Amino acid sequence: MKMKLRTSTVFLMLIVLAVGGYQLINRMKSDARPPVIERKVEVTTPNGIAPVPEFLLRHKEELALTEVQQRKISDLASAYRKDVAPLRRQLDAAVKNYQQYMDRAGKGPRPDTQKLQAQGGGVQHLSGVMAATRQAYWEQGRKMLTEEQQKKVDRLLPRATIEDLR
Repeated sequence: MKMKLRTSTVFLMLIVLAVGGYQLINRMKSDARPPVIERKVEVTTPNGIAPVPEFLLRHKEELALTEVQQRKISDLASAYRKDVAPLRRQLDAAVKNYQQYMDRAGKGPRPDTQKLQAQGGGVQHLSGVMAATRQAYWEQGRKMLTEEQQKKVDRLLPRATIEDLR
């Protein structure tokens, strides 16, 4: 009887260690993932992802922008930055709160999916508002281009980076 108890105890301890080790390895893997630093924009449809107006200015030589176009686009970019500044602050605060919530939730039992969605709702809403605002300014900027320049900018869109979405 003593032998069976010892064997079952050892077996149980091995299972507990295996499960705990598996969870530890998964947590270490997720912590070790590098942050996304640079990512190409894949969607270039009119209703897809739109870059900031400065994207046009960064490609002014390739687009052969006139001085008048550059000034108008620069004014548009300034208006965009002024318009989204409060949204950016709100979004940054919402992201920080969500990250803190996730850090706390990761230390306890598995959180409820509905609570996770509720906590992330503010981030999702503000991100949508930012994207819609950026899309509206992008469309205004495109209207300042000639038809030939619009075709060129469509070919340049795949070069947009994550910085072009801020």
